[in-house]
Amino acid sequence: MVVENHAGAGGNIAFEMVARARPDGTTLLVGWDSLAINPAIFPRVDYDPLRDFAPIIQTVRTAQLLVVRPALGAADLAGFLDLARRRRLTLGSPGNGSIGHLAAALLQARAGAEWTHVPYRGGGPAMADLIAGHIDAVSLTLPAATEHVRAGRLRALAVTTAARSPAPPAVPTLAESGFPGFEVTSWQGCWRRRGPRRRSCGG
Repeated sequence: MVVENHAGAGGNIAFEMVARARPDGTTLLVGWDSLAINPAIFPRVDYDPLRDFAPIIQTVRTAQLLVVRPALGAADLAGFLDLARRRRLTLGSPGNGSIGHLAAALLQARAGAEWTHVPYRGGGPAMADLIAGHIDAVSLTLPAATEHVRAGRLRALAVTTAARSPAPPAVPTLAESGFPGFEVTSWQGCWRRRGPRRRSCGG
């Protein structure tokens, strides 16, 4: 097996490459939630997530996690939202249209709070700036932040799944924290190219 990394455009470069591959089962895609999100937010993508890909297995299913720098002074989600209503905070994500961005935007809409979204090229740079104190909070996949939370470098406020995560079991869900029905789950999986080439999404 040869692994080829094709970064860029929120995953679209990799998704489109596999969608154009011969449907002989020798080219597989390790994809994530952006495969389903991108057709709704990009003017045009050269693939259809339903017609061009056949799922093989889901490999990851996890929460998004809202974390803040401890010096911000927000002990819990209510404290963070109170600060956000009184002054403009900065919240980073792994990029525009990422599931971390969308989860934070949903919370912002439901909470009536305001913050400035700071998109990064991946979760790593966002975490580095948060730890350095350049931004106030980050919304990203739970595994990327868990060790920093355990080490005390960051404070976890809430997870986005319907149930608490066993990784940080003391961290409440957003549903528990005053937003019933709030559920955003991040996932990854493996797909193969399906059948003959079909018409792309968008126009």
